[in-house]
Amino acid sequence: MSSHGKPISRIAIIGVGQVGTAAAYAIILHSLASELLLVDIKTHLRNGQVNDLSDVSYSCNSQTSVRAATYQEARHSDIVVITAGSNYSRGETSTQHIYQKVSIIRSIINEMRPFRSDTILLIVANPVDLLTSLAHELSDLPASQVLGSGTFLDSVRIRNLLAEKTGVRAHICSSILSDKRNVRPISHFQPEWGCCVSLPVVLGRAGIIKKIQMPLNNEERAALDESVKDLRTKFERINEDQ
Repeated sequence: MSSHGKPISRIAIIGVGQVGTAAAYAIILHSLASELLLVDIKTHLRNGQVNDLSDVSYSCNSQTSVRAATYQEARHSDIVVITAGSNYSRGETSTQHIYQKVSIIRSIINEMRPFRSDTILLIVANPVDLLTSLAHELSDLPASQVLGSGTFLDSVRIRNLLAEKTGVRAHICSSILSDKRNVRPISHFQPEWGCCVSLPVVLGRAGIIKKIQMPLNNEERAALDESVKDLRTKFERINEDQ
């Protein structure tokens, strides 16, 4: 039971490719929720993963059951993790690929709305700040409940903690579900910039509990401002083109 007095019951993963399956596996191993919902437009792939992951759950005595679900069922989850994306096509430019991912995220969120009012929405796809900004704009959820995996995975790679790679998304979910109040570098909405940026926050059951103010010198602040300006320009351009 969470510190808010409400039992944690359900996590939904949208997209069961390599990233989504790795996240599901870690969630099952740690028994992070009583129910794990898998959603994918490729139903044969989804059903195969449900069967395989159900076997994993049974074999390791996990408290997490796994089942296939629709977008409408998934939107009522405690946490919705969107990992759906697309691979590069032959001859596709970076800009075209970003537009393809934007289209996928837009379609998923429009299909799922309205979300439960206390749902936490976690975006695990790149470019994470841009896609989290889009999710924040479309979802109608409070800013503190729309998160992106941010630079957490990059931090893990820098420290060469390769053993944690598949558990990164599970760590974020665990921080929320267990109300651990961990500090994580998470993409989240910045009102002063009008978009989402990956910066440290304290995570808890309600999502973002507190923003951590980082001491930046003038050079670092200027670099951050320039980066955000570029991100905001791209976000506005994509919105205009959609």
